[in-house]
Amino acid sequence: MEDKEFVWKPHSERLKVKLRVQKEVLNGAVLEQAYAVEYVVHDQMCDSCSRGQANPDHNYLN
Repeated sequence: MEDKEFVWKPHSERLKVKLRVQKEVLNGAVLEQAYAVEYVVHDQMCDSCSRGQANPDHNYLN
C-alpha cells in the first residue's frame, strides 16, 4: 500500500477509505491502482432492546 486517506463526515453512517496500491512489475515498471472503499454502518439492537423501543412498557427483566 502506497497511500491511504480516511474520509468521514459528521452525522454520516458512511465511512470512506481511499487507497493507492503500488507495485514494481516487469523490468522496473511500476503499476499503480487507486481504490475507493465505502463502508455503511448499520445499527442493530438485541431482541430485548428492540422490543423495549417498540413498547416502552416492556419488562426488560423477563
